[in-house]
Amino acid sequence: MNSDIVMLFEKMPGTLPIYEELERRILARFSDVTIQVKKTQVSFYNTHAFAWAWPPFRKRRGWPDVYMLVTFGLDHQMQHPRIAEAVEPYPNRWTHHVIVERAEEIDEELLGWLEESYLFSLSKGRGKRKQAMAKTPAPVVGAHSEADLEAALTSLSDMIDRSQKAQEKFRPGSSQHSLQRNRIHALSVASRLIAAELDGGAALEAFTKAELESAQAPLLSLLGKSEKSLTKLKEGTWQHRMLVENLKALALAIPLLSKALQQCQ
Repeated sequence: MNSDIVMLFEKMPGTLPIYEELERRILARFSDVTIQVKKTQVSFYNTHAFAWAWPPFRKRRGWPDVYMLVTFGLDHQMQHPRIAEAVEPYPNRWTHHVIVERAEEIDEELLGWLEESYLFSLSKGRGKRKQAMAKTPAPVVGAHSEADLEAALTSLSDMIDRSQKAQEKFRPGSSQHSLQRNRIHALSVASRLIAAELDGGAALEAFTKAELESAQAPLLSLLGKSEKSLTKLKEGTWQHRMLVENLKALALAIPLLSKALQQCQ
């Protein structure tokens, strides 16, 4: 553990295990995350800061004596009993504060909100995202066989089916439901791009710039998560084979998305 982080939380040492669990879950869930320790907080970054952890420096009426504050930002207000406070410092930029008293409260619901903030942060760094796309190992567009493209379509169709089934488990309007909705949209765009490539690129004019841009962050996030998951699977298992095929499909679709966006300029 970084000594600066320990010093930050030492005034209320009971909060350090909560922070450790937050850091562990964030690093396991998200790719390309850096951590910055400041005088009053720890910040988690991708292209921009997307999550913050604050030890309490003063008591506040109605709040617990021992807690850690987890903060995330969105372009809209998230309303939920767990959110202690939400403010709009400037238009369409909402900062949300969640009180966390125990490590067990770093759960899927909170991580879902942080994932939405993670994707929102990526959307504010389009220039850096394009650089990331350019560095993604992938065959040159146009060098794929018809069999490659059709295999990618099959994998994307399977991913859409799984995401649709996952979406049914969440309440409409919840962060998890929204994340699955955004993923389904991005995968659908990727499928249409590959179908257009099979048709010689004739259907690219059917895409709007906004539609293509909205697919970037979810696809990159899914690519990063799949790459991490692959390292944890035993080679030769069906899960490993499935992820390999998914990664091939994403590595094929992302350059097509980049190419389509360039044509929209």
